[in-house]
Amino acid sequence: MAEIAIPKSFGEALEALVELDDTHVATLMAEVADQAPFLQVAELQRAITSTFAAEDRARADQLIPALIGLRGSLRSSVPVEEMAAMVSRSGDLTLSAEQRERLKSRLLPLLGCAAVASTAAAVELLTQHPRNYQSSRVITDIRPVFGGDPTTPPLGVVVVDTLQFSTWNRDGKHETISVAMDAVDLASLREVIDRALAKTTTVRGMMAAQGLTTFEMDKDA
Repeated sequence: MAEIAIPKSFGEALEALVELDDTHVATLMAEVADQAPFLQVAELQRAITSTFAAEDRARADQLIPALIGLRGSLRSSVPVEEMAAMVSRSGDLTLSAEQRERLKSRLLPLLGCAAVASTAAAVELLTQHPRNYQSSRVITDIRPVFGGDPTTPPLGVVVVDTLQFSTWNRDGKHETISVAMDAVDLASLREVIDRALAKTTTVRGMMAAQGLTTFEMDKDA
């Protein structure tokens, strides 16, 4: 089985999981198991962070993102047992052989619980694109229009709005795309966005009527 790379913040959360006593782990696992599928990442974080001591909560806050990120980065066809084994033996973790076995046994039920598995699958599907939206801004420029003689005051100005999109992908690549627009373009874009929001609301209502949960990314988590 191949080795999996683990980001530093995820590694710290996993090492904190190893250090917990068995009673604490049992409480944490029961709390996660009680959560509904397709929860926001922040909701899952709140559910488990309260089970940690105050001094450990900074590391514990990354445990749910770590579980979801690791579960999502592995193919859904990979058995949970193999996932737990791949993570526990990663060279990015500073653990003894005994601690790695303990981590594997604790990861197995956590990676397999419905809340983590469903949220990880939803995040994976939602972000499998060359570019995912991160943020945007509009920069407004005033550009003078000169006549034949550039030493005389300009005849007028044009207003250019530059719409900048910041994007990211699952490989960690970030990109900024800039599009020049004017007031008419911005008004047209607003109409398109309003229509898209109306369609999304309609589709959510249809899904709710069928008893289906609509998952949304928690942008702040």
